Amino acid sequence: MNSRIEAMYQAIPVTRFMGIELLDAWDEGLILGAPLQINVNDKGTAFAGSLSALIQVTGWELWRYWLEQTFEDSYAVAAVDVHIHYQKPVCSDFKAIALLPSERTDLLAVLMKRGRCKVETHVRVRDLDGEKAQARVSYALLKR
Repeated sequence: MNSRIEAMYQAIPVTRFMGIELLDAWDEGLILGAPLQINVNDKGTAFAGSLSALIQVTGWELWRYWLEQTFEDSYAVAAVDVHIHYQKPVCSDFKAIALLPSERTDLLAVLMKRGRCKVETHVRVRDLDGEKAQARVSYALLKR
């Protein structure tokens, strides 16, 4: 199993029970996916709580991994504010996509000086039929 996904399962055990998988990862972004079958609600669509959890975990893992690769010191990542716009019901397996901001110079300077900062991350949710939700999540990055 991918050590990155295993680390996520260890840090946030519910992710294993949700069936969250690492679908793709590159220097600037991340895609996590989850099966509808175990994240379904009474209407046969994705449970909003599962969508919210996947959104938050996708951004969390994006920043956790970036911090791990960028600094020798240990940092914590915590979601502090979440705004989700559900556009349409999710009717099949789904994925969340998050990208790092292209400019991180100021972020690096703040982290090195203060040991903490707040970042905003945009996450999109898609299923087989297209985009179904958009979210804006603020995370605190904190030196341990």
